[in-house]
Amino acid sequence: MSQLEPLIADLALILICAGAMTLLFKQLKQPVVLGYIVAGFLASPNMPYMPSVTDGHSVHVWSEIGVIFLLFALGLHSDNMTKTFTENLTSRENQQQ
Repeated sequence: MSQLEPLIADLALILICAGAMTLLFKQLKQPVVLGYIVAGFLASPNMPYMPSVTDGHSVHVWSEIGVIFLLFALGLHSDNMTKTFTENLTSRENQQQ
């Protein structure tokens, strides 16, 4: 259980920084992705006056989990795109005949 606590604490810090930067950058009408980059910099150990992640390995674990979710979401989206593409293709073939 002692390995799980820093992992969750680092996730909470990352999510709080990302949420705060999302709100700030939406108010400033700037790209939210830029806010995520700033949040990553603020949560990193490079900022001495801000709380930072305690374990670099936990950031690596969360990044791998994020990539898994991203690929899963892309897979769901591509299935719908494939279905739509095949439906459009068959409807065009039927119209040509």
